[in-house]
Amino acid sequence: MGFRESAENPFKKNMNEIDFTQLVQTRLGPLVLYARQFDIGLAEDLVHEAFVKLAEKIREGFPPYKPDSWLYSTVRNLAMDQFRARKVFQKHAENLSQSRVSWFTCDSEAELDGELITQRLQQLPLQEREVIVAHLWGEQSFREIAEWTGRSFSTVRRQFHSGISTLREKHQ
Repeated sequence: MGFRESAENPFKKNMNEIDFTQLVQTRLGPLVLYARQFDIGLAEDLVHEAFVKLAEKIREGFPPYKPDSWLYSTVRNLAMDQFRARKVFQKHAENLSQSRVSWFTCDSEAELDGELITQRLQQLPLQEREVIVAHLWGEQSFREIAEWTGRSFSTVRRQFHSGISTLREKHQ
């Protein structure tokens, strides 16, 4: 018995009109199971996004001819998009970590202790710490930081240099 012949047919009498509720009830579980092969942690999110896209297509008046097949294809495409995005993010993170210049003056990178630096960052005034983290790790320019903090460019720059000086003093 084919999908269209089954009692779980998600179409109403008019074959162009989809019974969305029934489609969700009958296909949610199998789609989540299918999505888990790509990413267990994101399976429900992928399926949810596919149903949202289907609802948008229906609302726009362009329902897919075979909604069941369309949902599986969409879940697969969304999973592939997530996979590619994750790879691109990892590549950028690796490139960024390799291109970083040492922020502190010391003879060897081995002398830097991440936990110690983190503790010392936390000892800085909030505004200095905020600027340092946003500039070094968030790659925000001083102008951008000034804009979203409501401070002047010169104040942000001064806070950055003051905080870095304090960290360097404590490191030596």
